[in-house]
Amino acid sequence: MSNITYCLYHIETNISKGHHVFIRFPNFRGMFLSKQCSWNNSIEIRFKKNVDYPGICLCYNKDIKAPELVSEGKNMIVIFNFQLYRSYVHLEFMEVNSTDFKYESLGEYDRIPQLLKKECNKKNINANDNCE
Repeated sequence: MSNITYCLYHIETNISKGHHVFIRFPNFRGMFLSKQCSWNNSIEIRFKKNVDYPGICLCYNKDIKAPELVSEGKNMIVIFNFQLYRSYVHLEFMEVNSTDFKYESLGEYDRIPQLLKKECNKKNINANDNCE
């Protein structure tokens, strides 16, 4: 068993000007071990142009289904503060060219890739599922 309680992702776009990082958490509520909001049960997202400054802190919230954020600059830092061995992390990110970007404006084939056969997007796939 691991005692890891901190995991940091540094996400950066390839282009220095005019591009931003978009991030979303599709299974946001399922990532938390409890509904209690505390430093040890939170996600910090540093999305300002200078990622040295603290960002926003997200905790479990029954009214937030899948938070989405766009960075002000070309970098974003995501810090998970919870016991990773007892939970999981599910995030999706992509490069976008505007801070006004909205994920729902994308067409089905422009969205963050998933397998085309919906039944193949499961964690456990049987060999007979023909998900190639």
